[in-house]
Amino acid sequence: PGVPFVALAPVKVAALIWRLAHVLLVRLPRPDVILVQNPPSIPALALVWLAARIYGARMVIDWHNFGFTVLGQARGDGHPFVRISRAYERFFAGRADAHLSVTMAMREWMIAEWGVEPTVLHDRAPDFFHETDAQERHALFGRLAAQLAPARRALDGQGASADALGDTLFSTAAGGPRPDRPALVVSSTSWTEDEDFSLLLAAVERLDERIRGDDRFPRVLFIVTGKGPLKHMYEAQMAKLALRKTHVCTMWLEPEDYPLLLGSADLGVCLHTSTSGLDLPMKVVDMFGCGLPVCAVGFNCLGELVKHGQNGLVFHNATELSDHLGNLLLGATSPEGNALLRSLRQGVAGFGRWQS
Repeated sequence: PGVPFVALAPVKVAALIWRLAHVLLVRLPRPDVILVQNPPSIPALALVWLAARIYGARMVIDWHNFGFTVLGQARGDGHPFVRISRAYERFFAGRADAHLSVTMAMREWMIAEWGVEPTVLHDRAPDFFHETDAQERHALFGRLAAQLAPARRALDGQGASADALGDTLFSTAAGGPRPDRPALVVSSTSWTEDEDFSLLLAAVERLDERIRGDDRFPRVLFIVTGKGPLKHMYEAQMAKLALRKTHVCTMWLEPEDYPLLLGSADLGVCLHTSTSGLDLPMKVVDMFGCGLPVCAVGFNCLGELVKHGQNGLVFHNATELSDHLGNLLLGATSPEGNALLRSLRQGVAGFGRWQS
């Protein structure tokens, strides 16, 4: 049996206190301002507050979510540690000199519940997230050939022509797109409870049934990136799918290849549901930075980022997601393309990026 959470948590906190205190009070040059991102909350907020008092510096909290809601998802909202965590975050929120929040909804909640007024600063992708060119795509899929080999075998014969020397699954030896290439749909996850990937798998099954006998649809490859505790469980579910014209695979990428994959895809899918209902999925920000429209599961403040019908489509269940996928992928890899997908891509164009 594993070590009980109530016994392990204080040990982890003690180790973090030691490491963070060393950085803040020994290694850090004397600052004027200390900016701390939340979460994680414990022990960061307390130690940053202490360091700011010692140095006479201003403490600014960058609120991306709330630690107590993350903990509550794992332990239940009624757990004593969750109640303690909420009180702890509220206490130090009241002692910071300034606040940033990632959504207007979060700002309004914090004003109403905690009496602090953050400045809203929506996330942007770094400038190395961009739509890839033909040569970047060809080089990427060459590097990923071994990981893509099972997908290539699974999709072989479903409208694919024979491979030529130097071809990848998506590109010709000259670097251009293969006329028989699959549509590429990408999702990324940390494989945790706040993303229900069974919803995506059910949508893929429905899509496969719809398109398997329809030549207007391309083959479709779904690539899911990331690591996390539920990955093996969902991989076992993927292995049981009886798909013919679609395929789902997981992949681990080098950091520099992740933006290239997003920039090479036709569509992104986001299954993130906020633990607080007040933050936004960074993965959608990254996708938009690469010019990639998304299908995203709806929740409270998603409309601050995903505008339904403008830069993406919002869904609430597997049926809606399957319908969106079918509408967006019909003819997506043909010379004429898909008008709806093209319109959404235009809606993403110009999404702001942070400059290096």
